[in-house]
Amino acid sequence: MNDGKLRSLAMNLMLIAIALVIGFGIIEVTLRAFPSLIGLNQLQSFEPTMRDEIANRLGLPTLASAVLITSDQRTDHGPLFPMSAPNAIVYTFMDRADVALGAPEHVQMDANGLCNPLEKAPLGKADILVAGDSFTTCQGAAPKDGASQKLQDLTGLSTYNLGIGNTGPYEYLEMLKRFAHFKPRITVMNIYEGNDLRDIVRYKRFVESGGTTEKDRNPPSPAWSYAAQFFKTSYKLVEASVKSTFTSSQDYNFRYSAPVGDHIMAMNISNKDQGEVERAIQLREGKISTDLFAEPLKNYVDWAKANGIVPVLTYIPSMYTAYEGSVTFEDPEVGKAVQAFSAAQRKWLAEHAQSIGYNFLDLTPVLQETAAKGVITHFPSNVHLTAKGEEVVGTRTAEFIKTLGVATP
Repeated sequence: MNDGKLRSLAMNLMLIAIALVIGFGIIEVTLRAFPSLIGLNQLQSFEPTMRDEIANRLGLPTLASAVLITSDQRTDHGPLFPMSAPNAIVYTFMDRADVALGAPEHVQMDANGLCNPLEKAPLGKADILVAGDSFTTCQGAAPKDGASQKLQDLTGLSTYNLGIGNTGPYEYLEMLKRFAHFKPRITVMNIYEGNDLRDIVRYKRFVESGGTTEKDRNPPSPAWSYAAQFFKTSYKLVEASVKSTFTSSQDYNFRYSAPVGDHIMAMNISNKDQGEVERAIQLREGKISTDLFAEPLKNYVDWAKANGIVPVLTYIPSMYTAYEGSVTFEDPEVGKAVQAFSAAQRKWLAEHAQSIGYNFLDLTPVLQETAAKGVITHFPSNVHLTAKGEEVVGTRTAEFIKTLGVATP
């Protein structure tokens, strides 16, 4: 190649580079001027510092605006967990498939930052406190349509929902203690089979490590560019979409399907909850044990009985368990692992109810009966309970509580 051609190639490459830099700069300026152009689902994957900066500019709730329950504030000195800010609008980031089936895209929290009809928080009292994770809070239904409200409607006992996502049994007890001034007569702790063992393990590791987390040891580097984060997260979203459509290259293929009415419904379509498969395999290999439930549940019962409270423990199954009789897994080996995981947890909790002292209600049978009738109990993408699933949980829990002999007002 002669010198003229080399100079021409170099000039063309320089012009391309200049055009790319100018284009990048225009996108950077545009996104900084109009951050609402960044989709909420995409914003979730931004670097945390930049994500919070943008969220604050858009008036969205962030960890900085949340109420943080620190290790020092916890009676068990476990890891920090956040509650929503008082009266916050919480965005649920629902898939379109879930929204089409009635999933709320945002929810108004009450004056305590919890999922209840707004008139409940000022009362400062409740006959029944209900604690749990995202399967208890407003993930798939508005407060007025949730299981906690249905429980109140059917028992005549006032209820108050303490559910907070990404928490486990140790945190459930902390929330019950935090709101003990509501003077409950009954407390309901909702165990979710998908990730409560994970959250117990997380608590144990935090305590055993002396109070540090992986993020504490390896904090992420702050981001510097809106445009760079935009392109990075766009690439990840496209990559995930391609993998979801054409491959099973993620660690596990946790998708499944089941007949609903007159058609086959695809479930866990986003291939979420990879950790659930990991915990199932760990349980099968003996790396974790269902005996991990013993300590937090004993702590729960001891606290309840010391305060004259009737302790109830309910078990909420995953979507694949609700449709157990007809579910088909794309990866049968994954199916065997998670179904054994479900059976082992239910068996342990039922067998230890009397010795530990909680009143146990396994909600699996009633949700399976409902699913067998062609009712959609869980959303296909986020796999949380639908409003109908919430209704079933609230109704069956009310029936169970009525058998305990706690008089209505």
